[in-house]
Amino acid sequence: MKSFEKEQLLLSVGERIRKMRLLRDKTAKEIAAYLNITTQAYGNMERGKSDICISRLIELAKFFEEPLVKILSEDHYTAIIKFDHTEMFTSSAMLEKRIE
Repeated sequence: MKSFEKEQLLLSVGERIRKMRLLRDKTAKEIAAYLNITTQAYGNMERGKSDICISRLIELAKFFEEPLVKILSEDHYTAIIKFDHTEMFTSSAMLEKRIE
């Protein structure tokens, strides 16, 4: 993943986390305490200024009582996985022809 793409991903995930927090009328301080990190560290996550490890994302999903995919969003989840069924079937068909 290119640096720019990573920055955009972190920013959009951070924005989604912020929206979830605001919808639940929670403060950054409350969530930081739940995650056992500083308010500044949590703020950096919301602003997309720091990487968020998968374990933190799972903790946030539990806190918000939302599936992890909702934090990542379907588009970003797909971009991370990069799994294309069409490519898989094309590769499979090519392999079958080689075997014959």
